Amino acid sequence: MSNRKSRHAIWIAVAAGAVVSVLLGWLTSWENFFLAYLAAVLLPWSLSVGSLAWLLTISLTGGRWGIAIWPALVTHARLMPLVALLFVPWAIGIDQVYPWSADDYFTRFENTSHRQWFYQTPFFLLRTVGYFALWSVLAWAVRRGGSGGGESGNQDDGFATVRGGSLVAGIGLVATVLSVTWACIDWIMSIDPFFASTLFGIWIGSGAMLAALAASIATRCFAVKVEKPETVLGDLSGMLLAMLMLWAYFSWSQFLIMWSGDLPIEAQYYLVRSRGLWAIITPAVALLGFAVPFLCLLSYRFKRTAKWVGVLAISLIVVRGVELCWIVLPAADGQSSLLRLGMTVPLAATLLAIYGLLFSAAFKRSPNRRRDDVSPEQEIGS
Repeated sequence: MSNRKSRHAIWIAVAAGAVVSVLLGWLTSWENFFLAYLAAVLLPWSLSVGSLAWLLTISLTGGRWGIAIWPALVTHARLMPLVALLFVPWAIGIDQVYPWSADDYFTRFENTSHRQWFYQTPFFLLRTVGYFALWSVLAWAVRRGGSGGGESGNQDDGFATVRGGSLVAGIGLVATVLSVTWACIDWIMSIDPFFASTLFGIWIGSGAMLAALAASIATRCFAVKVEKPETVLGDLSGMLLAMLMLWAYFSWSQFLIMWSGDLPIEAQYYLVRSRGLWAIITPAVALLGFAVPFLCLLSYRFKRTAKWVGVLAISLIVVRGVELCWIVLPAADGQSSLLRLGMTVPLAATLLAIYGLLFSAAFKRSPNRRRDDVSPEQEIGS
């Protein structure tokens, strides 16, 4: 009975958040609303596409840590069609977010014919449909695994990886990396169609993988009953630390390359994020998104305490949401609008509540969600 009441309360909060955000958009500016919606919807997208990338990676590399979070990763990845539906309101408001959606936008500039044909709304939407179709097919190709969990991880042993084996997993991983890169260019970088960065897609993609890994570890810590979680939890914490450092490396490289290039259009990207509200958020993301988790994960005791690691993983997801606001919201005009950030919070809560409830329902039906800890001998084979 209490669970039913709590679900009703969540849905009421979801509806209230959606109504408040729409009203704010109607009363102020639809540009603010759709920018906030894009920042909000990118968080569930990060969890789903990041999980898909991890599944394909684990299928190639193996590892007992992969078995431990496989059911959660599969559940996240298979919510990709839902994430595609969540992008529908954003698609409706393309003309409010992207200046190039105006027919005469590129006619005002010289030598922009190569951009003009690429940034056409029908072609833009067609590419988006293609991205989600690819990711959904790859998510379907990933096997859920049986209830046994044999040593090799093949289907006959009760735990399978990807239909088609390592070849499909390898091709799928390359396709995922390329498609995520192009999607980030389309959805985020093209808000300013003259801004360019070769690291942008990899930077956003690494953040998505970090958030997905954190979400799966949090599920492992709080939603899966195991007898001895310390055995594999240390491995998972080590992977989280490695992914954290990789994300930080790409973030720093992006800043260093663009700032040292001393080009106005590139330096402007960081200048607008060092003023006003963003002057507070920028160091907060660096501190809470890297420095504190890095120091925590260096501790042997911390890495093997499920509650501590779980709380840290959840905090990384929250920081990921803030980082997406930092990336998206100032992109249109460089404004540090408190209103935009205020609209993003209820929108993100609404979308995450929908996503979380569906994830919970799907995860409960997962055949491998209740497992004793993985023994050192068990690995996912190719």
